[in-house]
This record gives sequence, C-alpha cells and structure tokens, in this order.
Amino acid sequence: MKHKLKYLLPVLPAMLLALGACGDDYDDTNSADETDVSATEMAAGDVDDDNNLQDDTMQEDEADEGLGQTPPVNLAQDMASGPVGLITAAIQGGDMDAYVRNAAIGNMYEIEAGEIATARGNSPEIIQIGETVIREHRTLQSNLEAAVAGTEWEDALPADLDERRQGLIDNLNAAADMDFDAAFLHQQEAAHWEAITLHETCEARCDSDALATVAEEAQPVIRAHLEVIHDSLGAAVDGE
Repeated sequence: MKHKLKYLLPVLPAMLLALGACGDDYDDTNSADETDVSATEMAAGDVDDDNNLQDDTMQEDEADEGLGQTPPVNLAQDMASGPVGLITAAIQGGDMDAYVRNAAIGNMYEIEAGEIATARGNSPEIIQIGETVIREHRTLQSNLEAAVAGTEWEDALPADLDERRQGLIDNLNAAADMDFDAAFLHQQEAAHWEAITLHETCEARCDSDALATVAEEAQPVIRAHLEVIHDSLGAAVDGE
C-alpha cells in the first residue's frame, strides 16, 4: 500500500521555507546567509528522511508482491470471511442461481484448499483432512453439475473462485509453515458452517426438487467434515 502523503512529508519543511521567503523581502545579507544555511541543513535532513521513507516504501512494495499481506491482516481477513459467508448463505441460499454459484465456489475452494493442505500440512491428520475434502467435495461438485446440466441454472456454474474465497486461498499459501495447520483448520471450520447454512437454506426454500435434493444430500457429508475439523481444533488447543 502506497500512501501518497508520505512522499510530501520530506519536502514540507522546504516548501514552507520557500513560501516564507516569497512573503518576506529582506535585504539583510546576514539574514539571507542564515536562511541559506538553514535551508541547506534542512534539505540535507530532508534527503536523509526521503531516503529512509524510500527504503520503507521498497520494503512495503516487496511485501505487497508476496501472497497475502501480513499474518495479522490475513488472520483478520479469514475471521471476517466467516460471518460474511454465513450471512450470504442465509440470504442467497433460496435463490437457485445464487445457490448453484455459491455451492460450486464452496466446492472449488475446498478442493483447492485441500490440495494445499496435502502439500503443506504438518501432521498426518491435516493431510488426511485435505485428502478427504478433495475427494468428497469433488463428488459434491459432480452431483451439483449433474443436477443443473441442461437447465436454466447451468450458466450459474462459475469458472473461478470469487474474490473472498480466492483471498482465503492466498492467505493459506502465504501462511508460515508453523502456522499453516491452524490457519487451514480455522478456514475449514468457517467454510463448512457456511456450506451447511447454504444447503439448509436451499433445501427449505429452493423451488427445485433437483437442487433441494443436492442440498439435502450434501449436508451429512459436510457435517462429517466439520466433526473431524472440530476434533482436530480441540486436539490443537489441548496440545496433543
């Protein structure tokens, strides 16, 4: 993130000095000399400040080039995603187009997150969870695609993740090795609660027997995942 204001800060003293000089018409040579000395010293200080700010800016730019931002920011994003997802699922779950889109994105996110977990997990449990969500969310995605094939909702199937879920994937990729398991589990907990809310809402409100069936059949699978995730989170808290 670049803050334009900080590029002005190093030159503000010199600017103010120049404005003052324009407003005063001193003929005193000594005063002019003193002003020149002060301006020179201030300019030298400004150069040092400017160099320091440029160094800071370069460091920020290097950080921005990496995935995610900083661990606290990524954690805040992950935590905010949960409530946003629950609200979205509860509101949009009864709309067939929105249900298809969000259910598909949820499966796509789970598959990609699972692939990252199988590669980066620090424990056999995390790797196994990753393998399970890959396998079973692929099945859920196939069931969804079969249900909408040839219907008006087929076009609602997305090609890519939305910005929120892509942000979660970016944060997983950016997580430090020692923090990965916890980041993965907390994302998984929130994502599965969101999925349950989405499918429950569609089962109750979707005006399509085919989609309602997909939603109903997805719930026990997702609840089973959530139970394993809770067990793993509990074990992590207990230090096991």
